[in-house]
Amino acid sequence: MVAVMDDEFKKVDGAGKEDFPARGGKNQLEENLTRERGVFQLEWEKEREAAALKLKEVRAESETEAERLVTASAISRNKVAGKFYQLRYTKAEIMAFSEGNYGEMEIMDEEEVEEREDGLNVA
Repeated sequence: MVAVMDDEFKKVDGAGKEDFPARGGKNQLEENLTRERGVFQLEWEKEREAAALKLKEVRAESETEAERLVTASAISRNKVAGKFYQLRYTKAEIMAFSEGNYGEMEIMDEEEVEEREDGLNVA
């Protein structure tokens, strides 16, 4: 009976040994896991590089947009300053004309303009 049991164990053990390598075995399983881990790591690095590239593009677009806005703001500010200067000059012309100083037109600062306006409103 012991001999019969030994034969049965050998059959089962032999079947298992033959079957286990056919299914890949422990070494094959480790190789597959290592290969899959490598593939996963490569894909992860590619996605990371793509995300970094996209971030650079977004930052470049943001910087470009910020520069455009700063430029537009400076242009607008210069236009407003020009209009303000033009308005002050026109106001100076009106004041000079109203006072009879046709030949002398000078640019006045705001205080002078206000003083003259006050003088015109009183008169």
